[in-house]
Amino acid sequence: MMGNRRLLLVCLLIALEATSLAGHLIGSQNDLDKNDDGFVKLVSFAECVYNRISNDLFFSKILSNADATKQVVEGLLFRCDFEMSRTVCRKKDHVGNLRDCELQPEGPLRQTFKCHIEVWERLWLQDTRIQNFHCQDEINPDDKESFPDGAAPSSCRFLR
Repeated sequence: MMGNRRLLLVCLLIALEATSLAGHLIGSQNDLDKNDDGFVKLVSFAECVYNRISNDLFFSKILSNADATKQVVEGLLFRCDFEMSRTVCRKKDHVGNLRDCELQPEGPLRQTFKCHIEVWERLWLQDTRIQNFHCQDEINPDDKESFPDGAAPSSCRFLR
């Protein structure tokens, strides 16, 4: 009996060492590489959700300085911090590719937000939930916008 417990303990220690040698502990947050497919989809998803939910007359797009992490928690929990900036493209004009929209020039219509989104993905259920999404104006920090948690707009797809 004592031999089985020692064997189990040794196996657990080896598994723990192997995961820490790989640089990741089970359940820990891990940075997503900007070239990772999950990172690209997360940023596009966040941009889509923001533009569908905000009441702004103009589309906004994510600036290039986004950071994201991934964590295994009964599925995958993605977290992303990014900056959004208002473009010159109006939502009523149904723009085909947001990348073709220029940012607003300096002036009263120029607005940039620091945003944070958390997305919980459970592939086996084909379920993607927004756990937390809020943005804060860089110039007027008291100007904050929070979006409701829950299911993402159906037009914004994240599932991989």
